[in-house]
Amino acid sequence: MIEWYSTFGGSIYPETAMKIIFTLMFTFLFLSALPAQQVIGNILLPDNLGGMTDGAYCCVYNVANNSIYVGGEDQVTVIDGATDLKIARIPVTGTVKSMLWVPGENKIFCAHYDEARLTIIDAATNSVITALSVGINPISLAYSPVSNRVYCANKHSRDIDVIDASTNTGIAVMAFPDEPFDMVYCETASSSLYDNTIVCAGGEYLGQYNSNTNQPVVNPYYSAGSDFSALALNTANTALH
Repeated sequence: MIEWYSTFGGSIYPETAMKIIFTLMFTFLFLSALPAQQVIGNILLPDNLGGMTDGAYCCVYNVANNSIYVGGEDQVTVIDGATDLKIARIPVTGTVKSMLWVPGENKIFCAHYDEARLTIIDAATNSVITALSVGINPISLAYSPVSNRVYCANKHSRDIDVIDASTNTGIAVMAFPDEPFDMVYCETASSSLYDNTIVCAGGEYLGQYNSNTNQPVVNPYYSAGSDFSALALNTANTALH
């Protein structure tokens, strides 16, 4: 009888060895068939459009025209989502550190962290509509489709500007107890969140604001005793992370 020997000592019968080989082959084929996340290409931003030379800081996807907007120093570069080609360069004043697409208006809101200003872009024409002054160091943007308002969290002035997305005008400023860092919009209520609210995180606080009244909800501030720096909302179960 032929015996196969294991490197750990002892013998392995041929039938057992074949089972092991088959199992290893099946595992390899199964894993190789799984879809893998990988980089499929690179888009160089410096180009004949006078492209980005000081780095890209943020980007946002526009579903309406299948375009990606990339914010950098004194400009926004527009990339065609189908061809990965740059199709426009939009000059702005100041470095863009945060961006938001407003679907109902098809506008791109750009926050200039060092300039205390927002630039509002018409995504249909890829041109600047206007610039709007906000608080000191705007760092995060959120949108409520119910009230059609954009919310801009300002880090060092510790407040949130409320902007009418239709008229491009500021309509209110909401105070925050610490330096805000991130915001999300919550449409559906849960055990810990109210419906139609803007949830803001910063320092050790979470704040909830009604997007219709621009007022804090009941018991609006939650302190966790540690610094919040980012938020994500699971819309399937309304869980805040």
